Amino acid sequence: MNKLNSIEGQEIIKFYRTDRDYGFLSSLYKKSIVFEEREFPTGEHAYQFGKFKDENTREWAMKAPKPHLLSILAHGLFSWDIVKNWSKIKVDRMYNVLKAKFSDIELRQKLLDTGNSLLIEDSKTDPFWGIGKTGKGKNMLGKLLMKVREEIRKCRKCEFYNDLMEECEAYVEDPLNCIEFKIRETELQRGSE
Repeated sequence: MNKLNSIEGQEIIKFYRTDRDYGFLSSLYKKSIVFEEREFPTGEHAYQFGKFKDENTREWAMKAPKPHLLSILAHGLFSWDIVKNWSKIKVDRMYNVLKAKFSDIELRQKLLDTGNSLLIEDSKTDPFWGIGKTGKGKNMLGKLLMKVREEIRKCRKCEFYNDLMEECEAYVEDPLNCIEFKIRETELQRGSE
């Protein structure tokens, strides 16, 4: 199991390989998702799809037989092969891919079952999405997963809970006090009187 002791009382879950405990947290996990009206074999495919500037190269890369091979290919791109604003949009893209991935009922429950644990991508080679060789990387994938997990928890009361791809404007504006939910709840109460 990849659960470690704790830091200041918080459990830690480290994940990396898809065939191990908590492998479903990896973007390489083999579970198809629909993102931007297209079906992808993994979250990694959906994420990397946005990186390629050239459409022919993008479509060719999507045929990679394994997600880690796609990742290797995408990391080896020259700057002129990457969309110009990639460094500015990549975190938002991954966040939206994760929302699509965890709209799956089974995966969503597994994510919620991680409780309040600190989620850490234990990648020794990626100090941005994981913790890197020194263990002091940014762990952006773990942070985004925890953000999605918290949003799922807060949104559970909302009738749109099962459709995370539909942005609830009220929730986005005020996630701690979703006005839209309160309006619907009030209307339901009036209707039952």
